[in-house]
Amino acid sequence: MSVSENFLALPATSDYASRYSDFTESISQRSWAAHKQTVALYRNAHMGDKRTVAASLIALAATAIEDGNYLFARTNFAEALAIFRSLKDQRALPYVLERFARLVCLQGNCEAAARLVGAASVLREMTGAQPTGQERNELEDDLITLNEKLGEGALQSAWNKGKRMSAEKSIEFALKYSR
Repeated sequence: MSVSENFLALPATSDYASRYSDFTESISQRSWAAHKQTVALYRNAHMGDKRTVAASLIALAATAIEDGNYLFARTNFAEALAIFRSLKDQRALPYVLERFARLVCLQGNCEAAARLVGAASVLREMTGAQPTGQERNELEDDLITLNEKLGEGALQSAWNKGKRMSAEKSIEFALKYSR
């Protein structure tokens, strides 16, 4: 059954917002369960694919952000960063740093978020890791938010500070916000 078929199959109510909320809550619960199961499976010593564990942790963190569970999101982002650090996988770092930046801004530190996005941009340039269309759209939305919160001058200043960070420094900077 497709997403739209699932939505239409929900019991009819007179309130569209309530119906939509029920639908998105159902997706969120299924998403949580699926990602948690993936993490558990891949942590198993027999399967141990660390990249898949990290990818699932990032997906769990994104779901946690949507649900307002910032502590869980921070914990999962931090673990994903630690995995990519141990694997010396710099192509994955920009993606994690950009997602982590969204969380940091939501928690009120948009200047730090802009630094993380600046650091991610340098890593993308260095590794050739181009964002997908959806990632590009999300990043553009995040930059609009950062510009609204900080103003163009402060955003540019923070971005430039982030661009001067090494990969290791950007990881340490992000992890500072996971505590």
